[in-house]
Amino acid sequence: MQRAGSHLSPFKVSEWAKRPFAELDLFMVGEAYHPMRGWIEGALQSAQEALREGWDVENNDLKQKRDLSREQTVRNNLDLIPFS
Repeated sequence: MQRAGSHLSPFKVSEWAKRPFAELDLFMVGEAYHPMRGWIEGALQSAQEALREGWDVENNDLKQKRDLSREQTVRNNLDLIPFS
């Protein structure tokens, strides 16, 4: 969580967390380190980005299922989403 008035955007925090120590195979993942905070989607995306960038692991099946799930969630909760 960022403090009020922080000069760092969620996107800058996400970029830093992907590889906080460039010389190490260390990635920080989770919704706290992704711009989509407070949603499991942010945790899933940050983990998939770490796998892809660190070890060239692609899981298109997981991505397709996640995209479908996101579409269904948005469609079922349109009244809860203030913007698109």
